[in-house]
Amino acid sequence: MPPQPILPLVLAHANAGALAEARRLLREAGLETSRSDPAVLAIRGRLLKEEARAAQPAARAPIYAKAAEAYAAAGALSGATHHLINAASLWRLAGDGSASEAMARRVLVSIDGDPDEPETPYWRGATRAEALLLTGRPAEARTALAEAVAVAPRAYEDHAPTLRQFRLLCAALGEPTDWLEALAPPRSLHFAGHMSVRADDADVRAAVRALVTTERIGFAFGALAAGADIVVAEELLEAGVEVDLVLPCDPERFRALSVTGLGADWARRYDAVLAGGVVAKVVGDGAPPTPAALQLAAEAAMGLAILRAQALQSEALQLVVLDPADGQGAREPGGADWASTRWAAGDRRQLVIPAAREGGPPPEAPSDPSHLLAALLTVEVDPELLESVAEALVQAPATLAPSAWMEGSLRLAFADPVAAADAARRLRAVVGDAARMAAHYGVVTRVEAARLGAPILAGVALDLPRAILAGMPPGAWHVSETFAAGLAAARTGDRPIVVGELAGLPILAL
Repeated sequence: MPPQPILPLVLAHANAGALAEARRLLREAGLETSRSDPAVLAIRGRLLKEEARAAQPAARAPIYAKAAEAYAAAGALSGATHHLINAASLWRLAGDGSASEAMARRVLVSIDGDPDEPETPYWRGATRAEALLLTGRPAEARTALAEAVAVAPRAYEDHAPTLRQFRLLCAALGEPTDWLEALAPPRSLHFAGHMSVRADDADVRAAVRALVTTERIGFAFGALAAGADIVVAEELLEAGVEVDLVLPCDPERFRALSVTGLGADWARRYDAVLAGGVVAKVVGDGAPPTPAALQLAAEAAMGLAILRAQALQSEALQLVVLDPADGQGAREPGGADWASTRWAAGDRRQLVIPAAREGGPPPEAPSDPSHLLAALLTVEVDPELLESVAEALVQAPATLAPSAWMEGSLRLAFADPVAAADAARRLRAVVGDAARMAAHYGVVTRVEAARLGAPILAGVALDLPRAILAGMPPGAWHVSETFAAGLAAARTGDRPIVVGELAGLPILAL
């Protein structure tokens, strides 16, 4: 495989800490020992840098030094300042101050002597700031980095790794890091609330405005039911926050079920929010939403807020509007009080806004016990390995229905993404690169087919894992965005990375 198609994927895995997978991709592409391609050398340096960060503190210096050498070799071939500045910083982290300063001075000369180098204005400015810091000019470095951020104020994906690097370097140099907070990407927010809030609740509005300002909220994820959701979304949009709606069905169906029944004014405001530049993601199976679909939308919204914060190395918070009179009784999955409890269980920060209910109870989603959530894991593996697969699954969580073999793959269904991830981990330990795995989290229908001897699962969600498999390399595990979000909402520690799209849906690697 030629270098260009594979290197961005290797870099994405390195950025996410998936070092073994990144090295496997390099090896299979025949690039593991290449010394003539600066891009490959830089990737090798990046892998070593991530390895050093993951190592125990006493073991980091020699690994950082090897990473610096790889970047320096890349810079010797390319002359690119982004290769050279990485070498300078890594030598500093390795404890070689003289080599670091010499290379940083070379970077400054290069930037001043070649203003037309093919770099974005942000990266030129950030590189210059880093070189200034390494040459003992911290005040100038602060000014230069602030100017770079001002050139591209919403390039948060670029700001995040720069700030991470500066925190490491400042710690190594004994410089303060508190000044970096003002340049950090904004935080993410999950919002939810009960439907019977007053239409003009000034206290709720004021609390939302205060939260956006004090916590520097830039992104928000939630639904848009009449009541608290709409009030919160209106204030977020007014404050310039990017709002992503996560709905259990298409916006028209959701409007009919969760908005119009509470009055025409709520419907008007719902339409205005939808027209106000929000992004609307639809989960569920396309049918009128059941409680399972409402829970899926709530989990996805929470998880997407967490994933956005992880990608930007910031923090995810939750805002919930609850009636104090509800106490601890109402815990229907997908509801605001359920979401509040679920979020708090992850030891994440939240703000609870008290707001008394007004009017009668809101309409309920039609219940259908045959509709349930399923984390669907499809494993493409040689049939000769099925005995090993079966042994690996003995200690895995129970499946929702018997496994099925079709078109060269084994289909498994679990109650939630954590259970599916546990099974996938066990399978990878046994079959390794001999299998490909894909997963999705969605709503399925459980059919009690007595004549078939066991219940079966049906629904469009079952088709997605097989479709994901079609575009995957051997040994990989790719998942839908909904699966990644559901996993993030339930536990910490996973670092999924976007590796492509399928019919407009993001696909991530785990």
